[in-house]
Amino acid sequence: MRAVLWAMALDHVPPASHLQLLAQQLPRESSPTLVAAALDRTLNDLVRRVLPPSDVPAALEVVATACSLETLAVCIQAAVVVTLKAWELLDVRSQAPY
Repeated sequence: MRAVLWAMALDHVPPASHLQLLAQQLPRESSPTLVAAALDRTLNDLVRRVLPPSDVPAALEVVATACSLETLAVCIQAAVVVTLKAWELLDVRSQAPY
């Protein structure tokens, strides 16, 4: 449900509101997938395609501020879990008889 809310909110607001929403809500988001999606949408859609070049530094400052240590920790934890699961899967496959 939160994924739908993030997508709708970020897709249907002007750039200033998009950045304000990101600044207010991203540090509170607990899902690494939603954090990554919000950052991807902001950096790849808003910053690269919508904003005039003169507004990009301020937008990147908002993004950097929104990426608190807690938010980054959530993303790192998820990456570690995914990596460990991948290694387990590879290990199991390497031992399977063919």
